[in-house]
Amino acid sequence: MNFTGCIIAKNEEKHIAGAIRSLLPICSQIVVVDTGSIDDTPKIAANSNCEIYFKKWNNDFSEMRNFALGFARSHWIIFLDADEVLLPFSSEQNQKIFQDDRIGGVSCIIKNYLTDDRTSFIEHRYTRIFRNHPKIRYQGAVHEQISESIFELGLEIIEADITIEHFGYIDNSTEKKQRNLELIKKELAQNPSDYLLFHLANTEFSMNNLITAKEIFLKILSSRDLSVENLELSQLRLFQIATSLNDWKYILEHQNYVFSNSNYEGLKQFILAACFMHRKQWEKAYHCLLSAEKCNSSLVDRELLRKSIEAVEKYIDFF
Repeated sequence: MNFTGCIIAKNEEKHIAGAIRSLLPICSQIVVVDTGSIDDTPKIAANSNCEIYFKKWNNDFSEMRNFALGFARSHWIIFLDADEVLLPFSSEQNQKIFQDDRIGGVSCIIKNYLTDDRTSFIEHRYTRIFRNHPKIRYQGAVHEQISESIFELGLEIIEADITIEHFGYIDNSTEKKQRNLELIKKELAQNPSDYLLFHLANTEFSMNNLITAKEIFLKILSSRDLSVENLELSQLRLFQIATSLNDWKYILEHQNYVFSNSNYEGLKQFILAACFMHRKQWEKAYHCLLSAEKCNSSLVDRELLRKSIEAVEKYIDFF
């Protein structure tokens, strides 16, 4: 199939070579838009046989991405962030997707690593592959979406087992978080939505503004506009916040909430075990730890889990 890879970047000399290398095997064209780098990002892109263009950053992610789309010549577009890598996939095996005229976009698995050793990660889906069509464009200044323009054309978005690895959360700077926070608040003032509130809460959470994050997450838990994925992550964040605040009451009141995502469920069981350990209810803690082990969650440290199980077993034997 015919693909164009698109990347927007600013001061990404640490990551951009990896993003470009991951696109080279499948893309006949790679477009890089630099939004004001003062490091070697443009040089790395130019030396990688990419088409590089320059556009001054203006606090609008959609405008930057759409600027890049204007240079694409292929039938399909793969859009990566500079700190991401596309894992190899066979276009032949996915041929039915790319040859189906009813399909306008492909929802990929985004694997967000949280630690340098890549043992802890969180996954979500996002439409990163889509048709090259003049009416398929991003919307929103921050946490921009492509899906709405695809649906407006009467086209479908299909899920596929195509994975993109994201490394930005490992060393996400305070500066970037503050920038995103300001952009989200500005966009919310102009276009209020539960989707933006969700991202506002997540940003507040990442900045350790836990009380503020909690208030927003509680506000959107009953939203009909958010995906199941977003609602589950909101509930998970509330469990994490409750743990940080020693709010064991909240954890106990919501212990029967079952996540469809096994990684989330595993972390919830681990948190619940900590709650029961705090209350010296060793049997209950033990069963929660075993449940967490069974989930094999990417969000639970395996060594810590093992040591917790051993410790609780000793308490059970003692009493």
